[in-house]
Amino acid sequence: MTTQGAELGTKSPPRRGLPATAIVATLLAAAVVVLVFRLPGAVVVSALLPVAALLCVGVYRPRRDSAPLWVFQGCAIVCGGIGLVFAPGTPPAVNYATLAVIFTLFALALLATGTEMAAGRAVMGAFYWAFGATMLIGWAEVITGFKLQSILYPDAGNLLYPGRFYVAAYFPNINDFGVVVAMFSIMAVARFLFDVRGPVRQVARLAAAAAGAVLIFGGGSRGSLVAMLVGWALLLLVSLRQTRRRALPAAPIIVAGFLAMAVALYVWSLPVIQDSSTKVRGDILRNTISLSMEYPASVWFGWGHNAAFQTAVKAAYANQLMDPHNVLLEIYSWYGLPTLLAFLALLAVIVYRGVWLMELRDHWTAVVAVVLFSLTPVLGIVPSSSLRYYYLFVLAACAIAALSPRQGRNSP
Repeated sequence: MTTQGAELGTKSPPRRGLPATAIVATLLAAAVVVLVFRLPGAVVVSALLPVAALLCVGVYRPRRDSAPLWVFQGCAIVCGGIGLVFAPGTPPAVNYATLAVIFTLFALALLATGTEMAAGRAVMGAFYWAFGATMLIGWAEVITGFKLQSILYPDAGNLLYPGRFYVAAYFPNINDFGVVVAMFSIMAVARFLFDVRGPVRQVARLAAAAAGAVLIFGGGSRGSLVAMLVGWALLLLVSLRQTRRRALPAAPIIVAGFLAMAVALYVWSLPVIQDSSTKVRGDILRNTISLSMEYPASVWFGWGHNAAFQTAVKAAYANQLMDPHNVLLEIYSWYGLPTLLAFLALLAVIVYRGVWLMELRDHWTAVVAVVLFSLTPVLGIVPSSSLRYYYLFVLAACAIAALSPRQGRNSP
């Protein structure tokens, strides 16, 4: 790998010393913690900290194989901006386009400062510990019987549910909380498989993953439970392919994948699993697409901002649940069809290079970044809204950083 470099416009960024690396890693990790805990002003802070990192360290040309990420982010910015032009009323300061700009700055700080390895590990480590702390808050609620929702969301429906396990920490409902716990459980298993340490730590990691599974099962978030199990299976597949690649050729994996999908569809169709929530999700999908056809600009550029979408929803589907409950539908609503296609292309690149070709950096955070981003379509059907937590944007940048640079595309 190259050790030389210069300012913006050079072929590759330089390797960074400890001070620059520590600055970027610390600032981006702090931004993640603020986002996860949903602290006041989190969006503003998550914009200022990456900008501070860029000002301190400088901006360099990112690696060429990160192009799919920039296409996705660029489509989001352009389409979101054009969507504002067609949106009725005065747009708020925080709208879909400004959010795309904010997380493009985050991606630049991660991938264009010459610190992507250390910064990517710091960001994923921040996710791990913040998600773990969130799970502990949930367990504290289970043990004490006190729910933070009674203070943060006094009208939340979860407060009416019987049983101690219906907890959500600082989230508005159990599904949003369940997704975070599922991601932590996946990360704990990843550390067990790819960051092998002493027996005490290994047992603690398995115990943490099991604690997350029990919390999800007790709370009844079926989607989170399925996503967690799929994540565990994907980690096991990656682990086996790393150690026994010749023993796992392509054809049996493809056949096993189709069989697993068939079994999953059968299980999902069972009466014990199905209820009205699946029908409601189907209605939301149909209604959202039907509504966008009445406003052709929204098909290509999204709605610009949430208020514009809600106004159209209230006029067309008053008193009906219209939260997306589907991250792909949400990307379509926020940014339009071109951005959705750009996201799917980015997802395909990450899955193909990270899971199929195993072009991964040698660290547990690299594996888990690729696995979690690959799972976004599964994780994204659980909560009412996924993009409002912004994890997808951050994980996208981390997943690119997790891939081993290809020949001729040097990167630190």
